[in-house]
Amino acid sequence: MLEVIAQRGWTEALAQQFEDEYGVAIKRTIVLYLWRLGIVSRYLSDEIQRTIPTRELELFENTLSDVWIAILGGLVRRYRHEQLSGRTDRPFIAYLSGTIRNILITNAQHLGLLPRKSEAEMLLGLASAKKPDTQRKYVALLKFHFEERV
Repeated sequence: MLEVIAQRGWTEALAQQFEDEYGVAIKRTIVLYLWRLGIVSRYLSDEIQRTIPTRELELFENTLSDVWIAILGGLVRRYRHEQLSGRTDRPFIAYLSGTIRNILITNAQHLGLLPRKSEAEMLLGLASAKKPDTQRKYVALLKFHFEERV
């Protein structure tokens, strides 16, 4: 399916097939990153989504929308090109997770759920934070930011 999308572009049938195959995995990846960043503290089933705070729900919806925009904007074609040239051998959802991560962090910073800081500023912010809530935000962001390096 990804090969057909990369070669011929999107059709209504391919979009539906793509949604059926990857839609749930994309949503779960967003929720996993929300949890790892400390923005939500539990799994977001459809029933729970109605009771979460507005900004967190807005973050989820904005991120999901931006991920679909990236996918429709050429991410599948870029993935197939990198796969054929040997630069990646990961499954598509693993390849997509980096894009999801970057979009989520940008959107969370825009909504004020995460600080907009450099690494040094984040460490300094954690060291100088007095409120436990602020400390938790910095710890979650730093853990998420440095997880691939540790």
